[in-house]
Amino acid sequence: MKITYLVTGLLTALLSSAQPVLEKEQFSVDYASGGVTGELAPQLVTEPLTGRALVKRANVEFIVYTSRDCSGNGLVITATGNGGKGNFNTQRSVRINQLTKGWHLTLYSGRSLSGVLTRFFATEVGSERCFVGSWLSYGLFSS
Repeated sequence: MKITYLVTGLLTALLSSAQPVLEKEQFSVDYASGGVTGELAPQLVTEPLTGRALVKRANVEFIVYTSRDCSGNGLVITATGNGGKGNFNTQRSVRINQLTKGWHLTLYSGRSLSGVLTRFFATEVGSERCFVGSWLSYGLFSS
């Protein structure tokens, strides 16, 4: 019983001496303009992000080329969220820069997701890898 009273008393003392963070660093948000004002405003606006920042990433980013060796100017395609699909002119090679785990990229030999398909998963990602084929459309799907 005495230990319980001792622990409870210590916790109460610690919590009563704690001060809210906002009491030490005063700032406010101007909701009309979306700006931050006060002591922290210059730091929030001008300081570069350090550490990990939350950035919305694409589920897929790939480049399709008319050449058979992933050289020359390519068409960069990105898709996020619920996936994507589309058509392009005849492409002879592809390089997959990013493909989120749990998603797969399918390239089709015909327009509008028709014809022979080739599926790519997250294990095929890499700027040094070049895949050769003849494709006219693509689809990004969750696995």
